[in-house]
Amino acid sequence: VVSFAGVGFGHAYEQKAEFGRTLGEGTGPANDVCYVMDKQRSWYNLTAPRIASWLERYSLGREVCTLGNSMGGFGALLFGRRLPDCRAAIAFAPQFSVRPSIVPGEKRWRTFIGRIADWTVDTCVLPAANGAASFLFFGADDRSDWRHADLFRATLDGNAAIFTIGRCRHDVAAFLREKGVLTPLIDAIVNGGAEAEEIAAFLNAHGVSHRLWRPGDPVVPGWIEKAHRQLASISR
Repeated sequence: VVSFAGVGFGHAYEQKAEFGRTLGEGTGPANDVCYVMDKQRSWYNLTAPRIASWLERYSLGREVCTLGNSMGGFGALLFGRRLPDCRAAIAFAPQFSVRPSIVPGEKRWRTFIGRIADWTVDTCVLPAANGAASFLFFGADDRSDWRHADLFRATLDGNAAIFTIGRCRHDVAAFLREKGVLTPLIDAIVNGGAEAEEIAAFLNAHGVSHRLWRPGDPVVPGWIEKAHRQLASISR
């Protein structure tokens, strides 16, 4: 398992290895875990070639799953779709892009995004070099994340699944952990090879409100903008 760190909002914006405890709690077989940090917080615009080169050597001959939250989720999708032996990429609240020309109005993480001068990674959804499944989880109550989910829906193909989880926001991974389902969910994908419909059944069985989108399901153009207009009219 390759676990990608987010930007880190702890003491002094300290980054930390993520999902270590969750991965250790699973009931499936123990896995080797590699932790990756983009200490530049560049969404891999400054670090992708070095990370990719190292991971390609590290993962040679291994079955791989990638995992991450927020910027880490971006990394899980970016690298998970290009590593030859990656079977699944698991991303919680990932960004489709943080480049202002692609997602205008994204004001979160401006301190870090403003430092990116050379955009070499516009989006994490590059043409897949493998048959890895992509599992994306978003909080249904986070309007800032809606636009990213909308872009993923319009772009992803192949074996991809987007889950919208009710009653949470960008903290979807923490919410699932509080519900006691994060560890078995990740374990089911990493060690059980679960498919999207099995994950949906698992969430239903544990009372987690959600919606599932698969490639080929309808995408309503502009639904994010329509929702924003409706919310604005209600607030007036």
